[in-house]
Amino acid sequence: MSKRRLFIIILSLLLCFAIIAGAATYRLARDGSLIPQDLLYSLQLRSEQLWSLTWNDDALNRAEILLVLLE
Repeated sequence: MSKRRLFIIILSLLLCFAIIAGAATYRLARDGSLIPQDLLYSLQLRSEQLWSLTWNDDALNRAEILLVLLE
């Protein structure tokens, strides 16, 4: 197997992993059903911050999201 083919396979696997991880964190942030005692609760909070705050330019909407997170 050539080095180029191996590089393409590794790069493809990394891209697939990134897409799956992004979709999983988006789903976790959108669902929001975990409670503080759950194992993945901290991941849910980080996902909410990433997807709700990082990609949102509207200041009013960002403030509403922060208030929801504070509850």
